[in-house]
Amino acid sequence: MVWLRPHGWATRRAQVTMAADNLFHRCITRSKVNHQPHTEAVDQLHVIGDWVSDLAAIVKQWQKTGKAAWTAQKAAKAEKEKK
Repeated sequence: MVWLRPHGWATRRAQVTMAADNLFHRCITRSKVNHQPHTEAVDQLHVIGDWVSDLAAIVKQWQKTGKAAWTAQKAAKAEKEKK
């Protein structure tokens, strides 16, 4: 039995590969962690997933602890500027 790929399969694969490459480069430019230069889309997607997970954890922690301190600091600065 011969499996035939659907029409446009190569185009869709190329689009996914380019999207993964684009996201990978965005992640590594914003990250402080040194990453190996991955060329395979699957490896790039693993790095992207790790980066997004780390960012979500940072936001969650900030919402628990840092947001109140940041709001208080901002209010104190506004009060100081009034004087």
